[in-house]
Amino acid sequence: MEKKQAFIGRVLQATATGFLVGCRVPQLQASGLAFGALVWVASAPAENAPEIFGIISEIRLPGDDLVKQLTIAPDLPDSIHADQHQRNLPVEIGVLSLGYRAADGRIVHLLPPRPPLTLANLYLCTPEEVRAFTTAGRLGYFRHILRAQDVPADELLAVHIRQAQQAHQQGGDPDWVRRATRHLITLLRDDYDRLTSTLDALGEVVA
Repeated sequence: MEKKQAFIGRVLQATATGFLVGCRVPQLQASGLAFGALVWVASAPAENAPEIFGIISEIRLPGDDLVKQLTIAPDLPDSIHADQHQRNLPVEIGVLSLGYRAADGRIVHLLPPRPPLTLANLYLCTPEEVRAFTTAGRLGYFRHILRAQDVPADELLAVHIRQAQQAHQQGGDPDWVRRATRHLITLLRDDYDRLTSTLDALGEVVA
């Protein structure tokens, strides 16, 4: 099936729970990619390979020796800043795996059977795909975000819900955010401190 999503970058390394992607700064800017965005990658380079869905959990811009030297320069002309935006050093994007599309076309909110191969292309999900993924099942992918280590899960969930809310409003379903919030409260009902923190973050981004 032809895809029209914005190409972001390629997989550098992967595990069962997530993967790291490299991309150039211009691709990052052109794609509109942001923290909390839903993305997909083919699990293998073969045509019609199963799609793995994930969420952007981190965006890192690693430095190098040249950058270290430039940070202590007395003055930087605009041309230096422009050159930095075109360098081939990759921006590193961390992705949490949230689910996959099964052979029969169903979207499943379980970890994929196998991680994507290195150099597999990563794409930003369209609003239609955001709606399809977030309405498949019963929001079971929330648990992958909540149990992730070294990730600001409260902020990540809040930003994701805001972005998904926009997609659902475009699709004529303004009540999705209420269902998502109720499910989140159910998941965290035995952890009052975390529930409060998550709802506080959600209140900052969802009207």
